[in-house]
Amino acid sequence: MKLVSNSSPIIVLAKLNALGLLDGHMVYIPKSVKEEILAKECAEKDTILKFLKGKNIHITAATKKYTSTSTLGKGEIEVINLAKEKRISTVLLDDRRARSHAKLHDLQPKGTIWLMLQANKKKHITSQEAKKLIYHLPETGFYLAEKLLVKVLEILEK
Repeated sequence: MKLVSNSSPIIVLAKLNALGLLDGHMVYIPKSVKEEILAKECAEKDTILKFLKGKNIHITAATKKYTSTSTLGKGEIEVINLAKEKRISTVLLDDRRARSHAKLHDLQPKGTIWLMLQANKKKHITSQEAKKLIYHLPETGFYLAEKLLVKVLEILEK
């Protein structure tokens, strides 16, 4: 599956040592998102650099503007613009406001948790492995509402 990713899913997956969840996908990353990722000092920087050189990773810039707004960050705007330009419907965005904006552009916003659920559904990881990743999300700075946690755990129990 082709998708365009913002920085949050990549950083969170790197912190969880779970970037492999993106192996089955063709991942497009806007140049501004790559710059944002690499600007942050973190222990996982070497892992992220290696990931960005993967054969399924495409770093590119959007040449057309489909959206611009002061309510989203530069990376989020570039994700939407690149997805529209490349005609890729799935975008990886964890921010609620960015996801809503993506929907206005007829895109399908997905997030880090979706990647985990998909990996489990496709038998790339077990339910137990998915649960472990989910439980460790808050340690990465990822906000996880209790209501969402309960819903995700119910899905993994099925």
